[in-house]
Amino acid sequence: HVISGAPGAVGWAAHELEEEHGALTKEIERRVPMHSPLMAGVARQFGEALAAAPWRSPVRSYRPNVTATTLDGAQPRHFVSHLTRHVHEPVLWHASLTSALAAAPGAAVIEVGPGGVLTNLIGRTWRGTACRRVDVLDNGDVRAHFAQTVEALHA
Repeated sequence: HVISGAPGAVGWAAHELEEEHGALTKEIERRVPMHSPLMAGVARQFGEALAAAPWRSPVRSYRPNVTATTLDGAQPRHFVSHLTRHVHEPVLWHASLTSALAAAPGAAVIEVGPGGVLTNLIGRTWRGTACRRVDVLDNGDVRAHFAQTVEALHA
């Protein structure tokens, strides 16, 4: 589970979960309170950028993290809406991934971005799931790196 919001409130909640329930907590990124109302301004700007971007309709189903449901026949407006909401609303990541893996047994998961937080969670929760991480490279060819990662999964 993810708790996001004002640092004081998140710190209090983490302390209570540790003390009262023996939970293990980890601070992921203090500077970016993703999935919380604190990101509403950023979400608005992100939504404007997404709306201006060129989109194609997918050939497969879309499973947005804000709903954890499958959306067949997604249109560009769906991507803009869901990805914008993703920035400032809670996400249902566990439910999304659980249903995606159930629908595609043996599927591989690829995390794109720095840090590997999700890759580590997948390894602990869904043991045996093929999972790779593609870092965002400062001075490298991201597409080639991504293609190499996909190739390695199929090897």
